[in-house]
Amino acid sequence: MSVLYFSTARDGPVQGFQAIAQAAAWPDQLELCRSAGALAQRLHQPRGNLRIAVVNICSPAELTKVVSLKDLFANLATILILPDHDPKDMARAHQLGPRFLAYADTNPIVVAAVLAQMLRRHCPEPILKGGGE
Repeated sequence: MSVLYFSTARDGPVQGFQAIAQAAAWPDQLELCRSAGALAQRLHQPRGNLRIAVVNICSPAELTKVVSLKDLFANLATILILPDHDPKDMARAHQLGPRFLAYADTNPIVVAAVLAQMLRRHCPEPILKGGGE
């Protein structure tokens, strides 16, 4: 099973979330998307074994682009990370139907725990590093 990680940011706290995704899944099971266009392109392709997405939103404009793809997130367990606690952005984010909603200031260990649980739930064979134990 694959995990899709989306973020356009390449520095700061975002790297912590990417490191968590990279640490949880084997390298050949992590797909990275660095632009909204790349995300749209990947989601338009056959899913194959893609079951989980970690979507790290960096701005309200980026959230708008990702929400426009909401139909493509159907049946995809999603961890959505927002840049701040803006109530309007939170309301728009819920259109994606995330399984877990976090913020840029959320401790990455919390996100890691949620991702690990999703991997255990969605994967018949252990893909977590360390055998999923």
